[in-house]
Amino acid sequence: MVYEKISSLDRYDLRNKKFTEALAFLKREGLEELPAGNFELCPGVIVQVQSYETEPATGIDYETHDHHFDIHYVICGLEGIGVTARDGLTGKGTYDPEKDMGYWEEPSDGSMVILHPGEYVILAPEDAHKPHCAVGEPCRMKKIVIKVEKVEV
Repeated sequence: MVYEKISSLDRYDLRNKKFTEALAFLKREGLEELPAGNFELCPGVIVQVQSYETEPATGIDYETHDHHFDIHYVICGLEGIGVTARDGLTGKGTYDPEKDMGYWEEPSDGSMVILHPGEYVILAPEDAHKPHCAVGEPCRMKKIVIKVEKVEV
């Protein structure tokens, strides 16, 4: 599944080397053995191995990134990720260029993507999203988020 507006179809090349490296990494054996932490997979691609407890969606803000795509991949656990278009949202706080992170007020509409182990979603800079959402009761998660530097075509 790739969530995207059709108007952005020709804006990005998801077949470029950064994406092929990132997606090939997710097919490797032994991902569940990776320790939590961050490392560079190749130039422009950062892997974040995360371990945390999901929480109620009402306490989580939507976020966006101006310069990176996110690939969220679940190793174990069950997670909801709120997703909506960034256009028209009201900002919450100040954009942090060092972290490439902006936060947004809760929109009036949106979707929830539910990821099971072995599933992923690719989120573009235009996609506001709120990860870490509990589906039912909170649960322990192990997840990989790969930050892929955007390349426009």
